Amino acid sequence: MPRFTVGARVRVADEKMSEPVGTVIEVLPRTQRAGDVDHYRVEFTDGTIETLSDLQLAPAGSGPTVPNEDVT
Repeated sequence: MPRFTVGARVRVADEKMSEPVGTVIEVLPRTQRAGDVDHYRVEFTDGTIETLSDLQLAPAGSGPTVPNEDVT
């Protein structure tokens, strides 16, 4: 089962990228690639689309989910 699904926000571990956060637009079936790692087509805000492996990606997160106010 793939680690990410279509629509997931992911961060690329490559420091050379100007925009390291993108959105998964396609999960590539195993029949289209070699190896044991999952591959994804990721679109970035500048419109570029790259094919990246599971090893190159991490969840981008959605920011803080805990309210800043004191609830006690």
